[in-house]
Amino acid sequence: MRITVGVGGKPVGLRAECRLLHCGRAWLRPVPGNGECRYFNPKGSGETTGSLANVHMKPKSGGFTLIELMIVVAVIAILAALALPSYMDYVLRSKIRTAQADLQALSAAVENHRQRTLAYPSAAAADTSAVKAAFPGWSPASKSGDFGFSYSNTGGYTISAAGASGSKLSECTLSLAADNTRGSSSGCSAYGDVSW
Repeated sequence: MRITVGVGGKPVGLRAECRLLHCGRAWLRPVPGNGECRYFNPKGSGETTGSLANVHMKPKSGGFTLIELMIVVAVIAILAALALPSYMDYVLRSKIRTAQADLQALSAAVENHRQRTLAYPSAAAADTSAVKAAFPGWSPASKSGDFGFSYSNTGGYTISAAGASGSKLSECTLSLAADNTRGSSSGCSAYGDVSW
């Protein structure tokens, strides 16, 4: 919009582009050279000059730019790529610890059987269901997709937990003997310290 501005409402021939802002004043372009801004007060007081610091501008609308969003997504992807392998190792270590606890509970069940009958069971149990049938008071916390349990009666007894085939734990085998000798294969230590 083009207007002619003057003091006391009289035109002076100055033509300038104006914008009506939210404060109710029409602002003109800055006067060259002095860094001042002329504005027109529509209430009739005429032309006034003031500092550019007094000029009110519309607030910038909120939101994120595409670049900012891309940077955030990239940072999240990098953090996920660093954290995911550690988390997976942590999950596998916890499954090994659960199998170790299951072996200790099975050992207590075997010793309980010996106290009641004065002998270890003579029949070997090759899989988890056979071990559960031989020792009905024992129930493993490990899932069948993680570990399978077995019992053998050699040298007192030896119980073992072998990682299920096809899983990441397939190379891990844990064992516990009657004299409390504990063993683990090198496949177990690949996921961190799981000594027991």
